[in-house]
Amino acid sequence: MGASFGGNLVNQVKADVNQVKADVDEVKADVKDIKRKLTVLTQDMMQLRADQLGLERRMDALDSRPQ
Repeated sequence: MGASFGGNLVNQVKADVNQVKADVDEVKADVKDIKRKLTVLTQDMMQLRADQLGLERRMDALDSRPQ
C-alpha cells in the first residue's frame, strides 16, 4: 500500500505542477495582451494631447489677431 500511495501522490503532484504551468502560461499571455493594449492606449493619448496642443496654439493665434 505504501508504494502505491507514494506513486499516486507523485502523479497527483505532477498533475498539479502541470496545471500550475498551464495557468502561468495563461497569465503570461494575458499580461502580454494588456501590455500591448497599454502601449496602444498610451500612443493614442499622446497623439490626442499633441492634437489638443496644436488646436490650443491655433486658437491662441486666432484670438490674438486684430479684429
